Amino acid sequence: MLTALKVIDDFLPEPNAWRALALSAPFRTVNYQDHDYHGVNLVTPPEDVVVRLLSKAMDGAHIRVESQHFRLGLAPWLGPGPTTWIHADTGCNAEWAAVLYLSNPPEPGCGTAFWQHAETGAAFYHPDDHYPYDADGGDQNAWAMVGLAGQVFGRVILYPTCLFHSRWPRDAWGDTPETGRLTWCAFFDAEPKKRKGRSCQSHSLNRPSTSGCA
Repeated sequence: MLTALKVIDDFLPEPNAWRALALSAPFRTVNYQDHDYHGVNLVTPPEDVVVRLLSKAMDGAHIRVESQHFRLGLAPWLGPGPTTWIHADTGCNAEWAAVLYLSNPPEPGCGTAFWQHAETGAAFYHPDDHYPYDADGGDQNAWAMVGLAGQVFGRVILYPTCLFHSRWPRDAWGDTPETGRLTWCAFFDAEPKKRKGRSCQSHSLNRPSTSGCA
């Protein structure tokens, strides 16, 4: 079901340096596609470093980075509204997403969950599917979890942006940037780029989604 997902431990030689960078600037609210995303820090690593690391992770592919940011979640979660909890990142103008876990120590049992819609059987977004998945994005009962990438300090996960996914669990933890859910996220293309939607359709996933870039 999730053969398109890449999980790489020790993505960085010194993950504490990126964690320190994330904590060196304030987190703020950013509006993207009419959604307010809280806990965003746009002070990010140099793009050439990001390109080199992602190229290595993607077997030497040429990388085009669309965007990157650090993300902080605290308890209670102050992220986007409930309809964007389970979502896909197809609105982020890139075929791949990367999430690097920087919480130290990590919270046990947490990570990134991947989902299949109970009614339609869709595990990823397809532009020809017009089901209103946004309406079900906040209702866990409308979905079945099909995979969980566990959070490990310094681990990165890479996945097609069309996959339905969410943070797990729904609520974050901690009450300061030092103790909360801390990640680095990037959206990118890897050339030679597959045909639109191919990275999902070629991996026995299922179909359709919404956009979230969270």
